[in-house]
Order: sequence, then structure tokens, then C-alpha cells
Amino acid sequence: MTPVRKIIVQGIGVNILSAKQNDKDFISLTDMAKYKTYDSGVVISNWLTTKYTIQFMGAWEQLHNPNFNLMEFNKIKNEVGTNGFIVSSSMWIKNTNAIGIRSSAGRYGGTFAHKDIIPENLAKYAKDLVYATVEQLVILANLETLNAEFIRQGLESVERLKKLNDIAIIQMRSLLGHPSIKKLSEGNS
Repeated sequence: MTPVRKIIVQGIGVNILSAKQNDKDFISLTDMAKYKTYDSGVVISNWLTTKYTIQFMGAWEQLHNPNFNLMEFNKIKNEVGTNGFIVSSSMWIKNTNAIGIRSSAGRYGGTFAHKDIIPENLAKYAKDLVYATVEQLVILANLETLNAEFIRQGLESVERLKKLNDIAIIQMRSLLGHPSIKKLSEGNS
């Protein structure tokens, strides 16, 4: 895999790698985590060590990876949340034979997640990383659920993105025009 492009998110360059054999994009979690802190490994480990993330990753792997080690996954899932238990990307990959997360060293090294996994990552960390309005958080929660359903239906990422964008626009217009939301916003001013 080699970098095919770099995008700028919140002023940070994010590498996108492409696996030519199956046309799958992997987006750098390492680059994205630099927005939060210089030590991106800690941010990624914290994300990987949540029960929600492990459950989502396990479900994704079971759908996409016939070689996923379900017994090791269940061990990790049972340990997550206990004191002192930390999941690193390399541990997750090695123990479960995961394909949705990749970790490598070198010039284009770091931790990369399959493009279908990134919306989950962004949705969970967006609340910590950036200021958002009440309306944006409501829409983000709705989009997270819809994206999971679209993935389950097998929609390609381009089609999902278009649908999610259209839905977000409709929801934002609806929320901004709703009198209850206006009262809530005025009450917080």
C-alpha cells in the first residue's frame, strides 16, 4: 500500500492509503489523532479500549473477514473496561487476525482504519475534539446510526456519503427552523 492522496482535516494532513488488489481505502488514525495530541498512539489506544469500539470492530470484522479469530475477539471483549487492560492496534491485529485496522512502521507508517470504520471513529471523537452545536450533535448521532445501517445494506462509501450528506442538510434545515430548538439556543446564550 502506498499513499494515494492526502486530505486536510482541521488543519492536519491525513494520509489515505489504497490497497490496489481490492480497491479499499485506509485512512490514517495516527494523523487524525494528532489533532488531539502529539502522542497519537495514546489516543488510538484509548479509542480501541472502549467496549463500544471493540464491539463495533468485532461486528465489522465478522462481516468482512472470514479469517477473523472469534475466540480471541471474545477474550478481548470480556477484558475491555477492566482496570489496566489496554488494547493497542498491533495487539488487536495480531490476536484477532483483523483486516479493518492496519499498523505499520516506516515512512508512511502509523495506524490506519478501513474507510467504513472511520465514521464510527469520527462520530465518537468529534464530541471531544471540536465544539459542536446541539443541532450538530443531534444530526451526528442520527448519521452514525444511518451509516451503520447503510454499511449493513452493503452500500458503497460514495453512495453512503451522498445519502448521509443529503440527510444531514435536510435535518439541519428542519432543526434550525424548529421553535423548540430556537428556545433552547436562546436559553443557553
